Amino acid sequence: MFAGSTGGAHAAATLFSIVASCELAGVDPFAYMRDVLSLLPHATPADLKTLTPMAWAADFAERPA
Repeated sequence: MFAGSTGGAHAAATLFSIVASCELAGVDPFAYMRDVLSLLPHATPADLKTLTPMAWAADFAERPA
């Protein structure tokens, strides 16, 4: 209704889903998106499981500061 188009509604739903998943995992959505979007161009299909908010949070906690 307020998305402007079906494509806009789909994009908004995808973004809201990612943000909600980050919040459930206790992850800052902005930090998650910034890191994952920089990793995606070089990611293989096998890497995608490690880029979910839950897996990313566990991996990010293990990275050196």
